[in-house]
Amino acid sequence: MNEITILSMRTGRTLPLLMDRIAASRSAGRPVAVLVPEQYTLQAEQELIEGLRVPGLMDTQVLSPARLTLRVREAAGGGPLPSLNERGRVMLLSRILMKSQKSLACYGASATRPGLADRMSQTIAELEDSGRNPAWLREAAEKQSGALTQAKLRDIASVWEAMEEAMRGRFPGGDVPKLGLGQG
Repeated sequence: MNEITILSMRTGRTLPLLMDRIAASRSAGRPVAVLVPEQYTLQAEQELIEGLRVPGLMDTQVLSPARLTLRVREAAGGGPLPSLNERGRVMLLSRILMKSQKSLACYGASATRPGLADRMSQTIAELEDSGRNPAWLREAAEKQSGALTQAKLRDIASVWEAMEEAMRGRFPGGDVPKLGLGQG
């Protein structure tokens, strides 16, 4: 039976304190998995390579919670989580538009009209293809002089944020899949 040791510490202090335990486990031939926040995986790998003075981490895994979830699903025979195609994305946007109809300043009245979700999906895909995100769109809205343009951009940013939130954690790697214009 494999032994599992779980240690929890504050961010920034964890790896230096665990380096000796990790080195001992590696020397004993035991597999090592280090669970860290998504945004810390690369830095943790670099710190381990430096701290252990090794050229690579072939026998040590640095995992985010989303990556661990994927590994568990695969080991249990569940396979990876499904991807989202353009039609699924439009369906999700339609649902978000209906739910947020009252809070949308510009698109609220037309939230249930056929085609709006399709057009919004295309707009978001174009923005994603150009490396933009909802925060950038909100900033761009504030720089506009026209109230209608500001309202449109804020509405698109709100719907985009809601879409990302709805998709977060449901796809491999924990990332929200980007669906550029060339995909589908």
